[in-house]
This record gives sequence, structure tokens and C-alpha cells, in this order.
Amino acid sequence: MDDKSKAGQTKKLFFALWPDDDIRNRLTKVQENANLGQHGNPTLAEKFHITLLFLGDIKSDRVSELESFTRGIRFNPFTIELNQIGFFRQSDIAWCGTSQFSDELNSLVQTIRTGSPVLPKKAVQKNFVPHVTLARKVRRKITQEIDSIYWTVESCCLVCSVPVDGGVEYKIIASSAD
Repeated sequence: MDDKSKAGQTKKLFFALWPDDDIRNRLTKVQENANLGQHGNPTLAEKFHITLLFLGDIKSDRVSELESFTRGIRFNPFTIELNQIGFFRQSDIAWCGTSQFSDELNSLVQTIRTGSPVLPKKAVQKNFVPHVTLARKVRRKITQEIDSIYWTVESCCLVCSVPVDGGVEYKIIASSAD
């Protein structure tokens, strides 16, 4: 493929926190205990994440800049306490999130927003609500406290959303741990 045709292609990208298997298993139990399979379409465990900043469709020739930026992000590990299930009425999404927005998480999001070499204007304006999507197309409001899940965050990722039959797959293309 020549550079001219490559430059016209785009990739749907976002920055995210990616949980380990233990956190994924705990989030799956939260899904099950809330009977989300009866009320909507549960998210597959391998897709669990917290989106830090959605970039949208980015030209392929800019991806290497974002990968380099991601690998250069440095922060001290911190812990997020996931302690509630919430509901976004406009998008019919049930989510697991925190009742306490940590300074460390806010600082990481600001680092990404101010340092990213590619940043759509609408991304800066959107309020950040840290959450893991548990289910989509939820047919009723679900809110409840849960037993806390303590997630130690040691890295963040640049993720590509790849269309596949019946949905999307997420592929980590760079990490601050690299």
C-alpha cells in the first residue's frame, strides 16, 4: 500500500484503562448478581475497560504519534474503588463506577487531554465519567451499591476499535507500560 492510500484510512481510537483478569472476573460477578442478562446485552469480560478519552476516527498516518505518546505517559500507580452500578438513560447503558473521583485519575485524564498529539475538539469538552460498561440496551434503570472492587491502575492504553461481524473487537496497540 502506498503512503497516499494509507493516509486516507482511519482507525477508531481511544485511551483506556484495561483491567487484569481478577478485576474482569469480579466485574463479571457484578453483572451476574445484577441479572443484567435479563435486562439487556451484557458486555463480554474481554471488553471491560474504562475509557479515558475517545479520539474517534484518526487518520492512520497519525497513529504512530499516538503510540509514542502513550508509551511516554508516566504516573504513579493508584487505586480506583468501583463501588456502584449506575445507568445512563440516554444510551441505555448499565455501568460500574466509583462514587469518588480520585485526584490521580483526574490527573491522568488531564495529562492525556493536554499532551495528546491528536485531540478532537469535542473530546476536550466532554465531561469524564469513569465507568466500565456492564450492559447495553438495558430496558430498565439499574442503580445500586456493590461490594467494592479495588483496581490498582499501573498503566493506560491506546486502543483500536475494530469492526467485526455483530459488533467490535478492541485491540490494545500501545501501553504506557511498554
